[in-house]
Amino acid sequence: MRMRNHGMAQLKLVAILFALLTLTTIVRGQCPVSCRCSEYARKTLCTGSCESEFPSGVNVNSVDFSATSFNITVLHKSDLERLKELTDLHLEDNNIFRIDPDAFQSLANLALLNLRKNSLHSLDVNILLANNRLVYLDLSENANLRFPQSGYFLNSPSLEALFLENCRQLHTKFDEKIGEDVQVLNIGVLTNLINLKEVSFKNSGLDILEADVSEESFGISTINFKNNFLTTVPLKFFKYFTALETLYLDNNRIDYLPTGVFDTLMNLKKLFLNNNNLENIDVGLLSNLVNLEILDLSENELAALPDGVFTGLEGLKILKLDGNLLKCVSTEVLRPLKGLTNLDMSGNRFQSLTASDFSGLSALKELVVADSSGLTCDCGLLKFKKDLPNVRLALSCANVSTVTEETLAHLSCDEKVNMALVIGVPAACALVVVLVVGVVLACVRRRGAKSREANGTVTFHQVALSEEQPVALSEEQPVYAQSLKAAPRAPPRRLTLVSEED
Repeated sequence: MRMRNHGMAQLKLVAILFALLTLTTIVRGQCPVSCRCSEYARKTLCTGSCESEFPSGVNVNSVDFSATSFNITVLHKSDLERLKELTDLHLEDNNIFRIDPDAFQSLANLALLNLRKNSLHSLDVNILLANNRLVYLDLSENANLRFPQSGYFLNSPSLEALFLENCRQLHTKFDEKIGEDVQVLNIGVLTNLINLKEVSFKNSGLDILEADVSEESFGISTINFKNNFLTTVPLKFFKYFTALETLYLDNNRIDYLPTGVFDTLMNLKKLFLNNNNLENIDVGLLSNLVNLEILDLSENELAALPDGVFTGLEGLKILKLDGNLLKCVSTEVLRPLKGLTNLDMSGNRFQSLTASDFSGLSALKELVVADSSGLTCDCGLLKFKKDLPNVRLALSCANVSTVTEETLAHLSCDEKVNMALVIGVPAACALVVVLVVGVVLACVRRRGAKSREANGTVTFHQVALSEEQPVALSEEQPVYAQSLKAAPRAPPRRLTLVSEED
């Protein structure tokens, strides 16, 4: 029985190997030169120099022709019409500068289209109209790609993620005030993308934002304006972004934000304003951001924060204030942040810190105050560290890059304080008493001397010294006369006058 079962297993194994060998041969025969095809994963990956040839008759879901140095500059419908099951198409880093309006018409299942880093100048507004399953489109690094002068950019109702990063000619307009061209983004060109959730204009040279939109709400949840040249944001720009959850405005030149610009963003959870030129933040600017969890204000020019600036941010969890010009932050500034768990205040100009400054932060777990050369490694800093036992601290002071218990151990601050209380205070009191008594005695002696001089009575003791009569010293005699008791006899002296005043 065992031999029989063993034989059956061998037959099955041979059949499987034969099927795999046949399948591999078929797949290889259908793959273009310089490409690898996987029937199991239904993918075609092409690398290196490749002729202008797409897979033919291969039932694949994904085609990756990124960085293949295509010999074609125009993409036609005929190039793709045989790939009806295609869901992912990667054409990144080729030399395509034009795509026919119907090039993707046969790709009804297309969900991801990557055209990053090509030479596109424009796209037909309806080029993706037939692709009603498309959710991801990357057009980044097409340096000469432009928005239309009027109307919409694309008709693609299903699109959820659009990337237009490093596209520096989207909309150029001459600014008469400065006498040169500026890059302007009118967000209204995207209003027909009703399912759009994420859009990125990172590093696109934008100078000005405009919001020429109708009374409609955007469904966008993430928008990225990082690494541009913005100096402000128009008051009404975010009026219809009621679903926005993440906003990147970092690495710009923003020096002013009007109060009310964020008032409609009540669903916002993450706000990045770091690496700008903000000197002030008005009270009320952030008050409507009731669901905000992360706020990054690092690397600005903030010298002070007004009381009430964080009112309404009870749910904030992470606050970054590092790299500013702050010398202190009052208790009232931080008091509303009852849910704050992480606070970074590194690289400011603090000279002292006390635990009371953070007394309202009951949920605080981590506090970072690194690169703060103004702080001194003294007993005050050690007390600050000990007064926050449940908070993970990252401190630096003077020339010490990382303050630990060992760094401040030599201070023995508690013992010094106790000794000052136990010894210093009684000693000071005793010194005061001695000084008072001394002053009183001096006054009494001076008064007695003046009284005797006024009466003319000065008493002298006559001490006769001779060989016949030994000297008998009494307690009334001066101290220096007592030393004569042990001295040898000497010739009689004339006489010694000792005043009672001495």
